[in-house]
Amino acid sequence: MTPLSRRAFLVQGTAAACAVPAMGAVGPFLHVPGRQAPDLVLRGGAVFNGLGEAAREMDVAVRAGRITAMAPRLAARGREEIDARGLAVAPGFVDIHSHGDSSLREDPRAESVIRQGITTIVVGADGSSRFSGAVGRSFSDWERDVAAMAPAVNVASMIGLGSVRGAVVGEADRRATTDELARMVAMVERALSEGACGTSSGLEYTPGAFATVDELVALCQPLAQRGLPYATHMRNEDDQLLEAIDESIAVARGARCALQLSHLKQQGTRNWAKLNASLARLREARAAGVDAWFDVYPYEAYQTGLTNLFPVWARDGGDAAFLKRLDDPGTAPRIRSESLAKVEMIGGWDNVQIARVRNTADRDAEGQRLGAWARTRGADPYEAAVGLLRRNEADVGMLGFAMSEENIDQLLAHAYGMVCSDGGGFAIDGPTRRGSPHPRGAGTMPRVLGRFVRERQALPLADAIHKMTARPADRVHLRDRGRLAVGMAGDAVVFDPATVADRATFANPFQYPVGISTVVVNGVVAIRDGQQLARTGRVLQAGGAAPALEWMALGVVSRRHDDGGFTLRDHDMTSRRSVVRQLTLAALAAPLAPSLVAGAGRPFTPARRKVQQLRITILSTMLADSGLGEWGFAALVEVDGRRLLFDTGAHDDVVSRNARDLRLALDTVPEVILSHNHGDHTVGLVPLRRELAATRADALGRAHVAEGIFAPRRREGEPADLNAMNRFRPLYEATGGVFVVHRQAGEVLPGVWLTGPVPRRYPERNWGGAAAGRLETKVEIGGRLVEDTVPDDMSMIFDTEQGLVVLTGCGHAGVVNTIEHARAVVRPAPVHALIGGIHLFNASEQTLTWTEEQLRGFGVRHLIGAHCTGVEVVYRFRQSLGLDRSRCVVGAVGQVFDLASGIRAGAIAR
Repeated sequence: MTPLSRRAFLVQGTAAACAVPAMGAVGPFLHVPGRQAPDLVLRGGAVFNGLGEAAREMDVAVRAGRITAMAPRLAARGREEIDARGLAVAPGFVDIHSHGDSSLREDPRAESVIRQGITTIVVGADGSSRFSGAVGRSFSDWERDVAAMAPAVNVASMIGLGSVRGAVVGEADRRATTDELARMVAMVERALSEGACGTSSGLEYTPGAFATVDELVALCQPLAQRGLPYATHMRNEDDQLLEAIDESIAVARGARCALQLSHLKQQGTRNWAKLNASLARLREARAAGVDAWFDVYPYEAYQTGLTNLFPVWARDGGDAAFLKRLDDPGTAPRIRSESLAKVEMIGGWDNVQIARVRNTADRDAEGQRLGAWARTRGADPYEAAVGLLRRNEADVGMLGFAMSEENIDQLLAHAYGMVCSDGGGFAIDGPTRRGSPHPRGAGTMPRVLGRFVRERQALPLADAIHKMTARPADRVHLRDRGRLAVGMAGDAVVFDPATVADRATFANPFQYPVGISTVVVNGVVAIRDGQQLARTGRVLQAGGAAPALEWMALGVVSRRHDDGGFTLRDHDMTSRRSVVRQLTLAALAAPLAPSLVAGAGRPFTPARRKVQQLRITILSTMLADSGLGEWGFAALVEVDGRRLLFDTGAHDDVVSRNARDLRLALDTVPEVILSHNHGDHTVGLVPLRRELAATRADALGRAHVAEGIFAPRRREGEPADLNAMNRFRPLYEATGGVFVVHRQAGEVLPGVWLTGPVPRRYPERNWGGAAAGRLETKVEIGGRLVEDTVPDDMSMIFDTEQGLVVLTGCGHAGVVNTIEHARAVVRPAPVHALIGGIHLFNASEQTLTWTEEQLRGFGVRHLIGAHCTGVEVVYRFRQSLGLDRSRCVVGAVGQVFDLASGIRAGAIAR
C-alpha cells in the first residue's frame, strides 16, 4: 500500500467536499454576530466536523468555551490565534473506554491522554467504577472529587456493575438474593439519574464474573428508557468468544437496552478466524432490533491482571482465598492445568509481558517477557508467575500478545466499530512514570491516524475521525461533544495527517506522539507545540446538555419570550431549583447557547440565531416527473449542516427508492419528524429505520412527534385501535429507536422549530372523514371518544433572514392556525416559503377565499403545494397571491426548495 502525503490527504478531502452540494451535512458553517471578540480562532485548517464527511478549509472561532462561528474566512480576530493552514482540525477525540482516571488524583495533567488529542475520557469501564451508587460512593460524590482535581481532560463515567456487586454481595461466587438485587438496581438507577453514561461489566474479573444473565438483565433495565448502553468486557475473548457474544446480546435483548462490546478481539491464533462469525452475530442481533456496536484498540496485545490467566472459580472469595488455593494440594493441580491451557492458547509464556508489580524486589520483571525472565532465574515459568503473585499479593499487571493486525484492520474499518484506548494515563515524568504500561495509554489515537489510516490504509481519515469523535460521543449521550459545529463545546485537536504517529512502544512506553500540535479543551488551548498550558477539563453527564427543544418537550420550559428568552415552569417531577441547576450546567451546550439562567418565572436569553442555509427535497408525494409517486408525503431537510427527515411516506420502500434515484444518502440522517399519526406519513418509519440502521445504527434513531400521536383511534362501538402508530411504536423501539414527544413549540436546532400541537384559533377543520364522505374515526382522550381533529398535527418552522419557512405534512391543524402559531412562538415575520401538504383539495369555496386572504396577509413569497393541497388550489393561489410559475408550483418528487435560489421544479410540476 502506498502511504498518502499530507497534501494528498487535504487535496482528497477538498475535492470530495466540492462534490458535496452546498447543503451537504458538513457542519453549520455560519457566523453568529457578537459584540465580543472570540477568545480563540483556529485559522485555515482542513476542518473535519466529526460526522465522517470530507474536510473543508475553514476558520473556527470559540468564545466562552463554545464554538461561535465557522466560515471559510472569518473577519473577527481572536484574542489568541492558531495558524492551522496545511493541517487537519478535528473535534477533540472521545475515548469511549478509558482507564485514564486511575491516575488523575496523583497527576491530573493526564499527559499521555491529552497529548493524543483526547479531550474526553469515558471511564468506569470493565465493571469497575470509582463509585457504586451506594451511600457515600455516589456519582455526585465522585463528580465532586474529580472536579476538585482540575483534570486536563473531560471525564464521564459509566457505573461498573462489578463495583455494584462488590458493594452489596461481596467477593463470593453466589447468586444475589432478591433483596440484594433490588438494592443493586436502585444503586444503578441512582447513578444513571445523576449523570452516569451507561453500565459496564467485566465478566472475566471478580466479583463481576459471578453475575448471572438474569442479574445483568435486571441491572441493565434502567438503561432502556434512557437509551444508554451496556458496555461489556465479555466473559471470554478467545475459545468461547462466540458464546460470550451470544450472552452479551441476550442481556441487551432481555433489558431492551443498547449494547457496546468493549475492545472486541479474537484472542489466540486459533481464534483469529472467528472474526467474521463475531461480526455476523452482531449483524443478526441488529437485524433483530438490538442496538449493538463495539469498540477496538489498534494493538496486538491486551493488558490485564496476571490473575486473569487463572480460572475464575479459583478467585472466588477474593485475592487471599485465591492465593490460598494456589498452595492447596486439592486445588493447585487443577489451577495449574487450566492456567497452562490458557497460556498455550495465547502462544506461550513469551507472549506474556509483566507490566507492573507492587513489590520493589520484583521490579526487574517489569517490561520483561515472563518466559525469558523465568529462564534467567532458572525457574519454571508457571512457578515464576505464581511466585510473583504470592510476593505481590496477587497484584501484578501483564500484557498478552494474542491478536492479529489484519483483524484489527477490519475491526477499525467496520461500520459498527469505534476506537477506544482501554488505556491508563501516565507521564514521562512525575509520580505516574512507573512500571511498563501498555503503550496504548500514550499512542492509541495517533496510531490509528498514522499506522492504520496513512500506512495500512485500513480506513479513510474522515471515517477514523468519526469513530473517535461524534460516534462515541453520541453513544453515551455527550450531546455537545464530538463535533465541530456552532454551539458545540470548544474541544478540538490540530494535527498533521502526514506525520502524526505514535512513538510509545512495548519496550519503551514513556514516549509521547508526534504530529499533534494543538489541543483545545472547553475553548482553552491545553497543548501547544509540545507544552501543556492549561487544565480545563470537566465532569460530563450523559444527556446533561439537553437542547431547549428537549427541555420544552419535557415541560421544563413553558414558553419563549419576544426577546428570545424562555420561562422556566414548575415541573411536577423536578423542583425549580433542580431545573435551574440542570439548565445552568447545560445552558451553553444547547444549540441556542443561553446567556442568562434565572429563577423560575424569569427568562434566560439565548443569542438569537437564524438559519443560514436550507434545502428541502421532496421524497414522496403524488406527482413526479419520473413517474414515481404515491399518496403520501416525505421530505429531506438539510439545514446548516444538519440533516433531518420529515415524514416517511405511505409505503415501505418509496422514500428509500426515491432517495436512491435522487442519489441522496439517508443513512447519515439521525432524526425524523413525524407530522401526525396518519399512515400516509408514517408507514415508512420502521422499514426505513431497519434498512438504514444496518449501515449506521443512529440513522433515524430519534423520532420527534407531538403529544397525542399515540392516542387510540376507534370507531363508535368498535374496540379495535385504528391508530397505526400504536402498531409501529413497539417495532420502532425494538430497533433501539426513541420517540421524543413534544407538548409545545420548541427549537430543535438554531433557528429550526417544531410547533408541537397547534392551537386551533380558527375553525379551519382541515381533516378528512365526514367532509370527504367517509366513516369518521374518533380519538380517545381521557377515556372518552371525541371527534378526531388530529390534535397531534405538527409542522416545522425555519427562521431565516428572509422570513419564516413553513413545512407541513398535511396541515390538519389548519395552515392559518399553523402560521399564526409560528409567528407567535418564533417571531412575527412574513412567510418566505410555505411547503408541503395543506389539505385543501376538498375545501369549500368559502374556505379557499378566506385562506388565500390570510396567506396574502402573511406575505407568502414561495409556495410548493404537495400531497393533499390539490392541483387546482395551487394554481388558484398562484394567481391570488401574485406569484409566478417559478415561485408557486405543485409538489413533486425530487423537487427542491433552496433558501438561496428558490424553487427548482420539473416542467410538469409548474
